[in-house]
Amino acid sequence: MSAVNNCTFVGRLTTDITVESTGGGAKLAKFSVAVQRGKDATDFIPCTAWEATAEFLAKYFSKGSAVAVRGELRSNKSQKDGVTRTFYDVRVSDVDFVPGSGNGGSRSSGAERKSATYDDGPPEDDDQELPF
Repeated sequence: MSAVNNCTFVGRLTTDITVESTGGGAKLAKFSVAVQRGKDATDFIPCTAWEATAEFLAKYFSKGSAVAVRGELRSNKSQKDGVTRTFYDVRVSDVDFVPGSGNGGSRSSGAERKSATYDDGPPEDDDQELPF
């Protein structure tokens, strides 16, 4: 039996996306997604996106934008004063627009979704009403 590490979250960005470059020149964006859990609880999921995915996020999304992210859950351990702490984040592999959310004026219908794997930008607004 092989292990599967795949996470999918739909929520809203808690900050604007800022892309930084590492010492080696790689593009990196760290952000969090607020995901509602039940009626009165919200989880804040820390995420990391690299290269084209980071640039796509910065170009088409901003604070409060609805976003669907997919990726792997990663853990990192840190030790300080003899205490080991474990930190988790999602290494984002794919980003989607959320239909009907009005992200920055760019909406997609349920049948037409674009993701970070596309370099041609967000889908055009087709002015059709969604049935839900």
